Amino acid sequence: MKSLINKVLATTTLMSVGGAIFTINPVSAANIGYDLKFFNNLGSQVGSGGFSYNPDTSTCIPDSPVDDFCEFGGFFVNTELTDFSANISGTEWQLNDRNGQFWWDEDLSTVQGLFAPGGNLSVNPQWLFGDPVFDAIFLDMIALEQTGRSWRQQLSFNNVLEGTWTAELRDTTSPGGHVIPEPLTILGAGVAIGFGAFFKRKLQ
Repeated sequence: MKSLINKVLATTTLMSVGGAIFTINPVSAANIGYDLKFFNNLGSQVGSGGFSYNPDTSTCIPDSPVDDFCEFGGFFVNTELTDFSANISGTEWQLNDRNGQFWWDEDLSTVQGLFAPGGNLSVNPQWLFGDPVFDAIFLDMIALEQTGRSWRQQLSFNNVLEGTWTAELRDTTSPGGHVIPEPLTILGAGVAIGFGAFFKRKLQ
């Protein structure tokens, strides 16, 4: 009888642990990220980078320069950039270099930006970093139906590079791209093992 109970306890413990393992749920990351690659007109890669956004946030894209909350018109997006980085032929660009308000269009897989040319706000399929007006140093990323995804980096009038870019969705499930068990699932498996050992000692 004692041997039968031991077998039942062992089987129950294994089933509990097995069930916990097979019901592991991934811990989803808050940010969604994309990897960027920059190619010159000959098709050679000359740069790389990336950007990300938090889909749990909502940001106003106003119609008026004095309206921060879309009270007088505008719309909200859940894909405004939270970070950006690019290195093209040794030149670094960061989110703080941006000129305007940027977000990613998930439906079209393309860039979108809010600019203020001449005091009026305008939404364009474009990300612009730097100051092309006064410094003439900038990185311009455009995504048009006619010309596709193109970029232009100008460091001086004699130092201009251009080409195409791609954006590939990054695996943000975990730092290593692996599924991470939820803490409560691990705790449940530990409790099952503990109960099995406890009852076994009681029967001895």
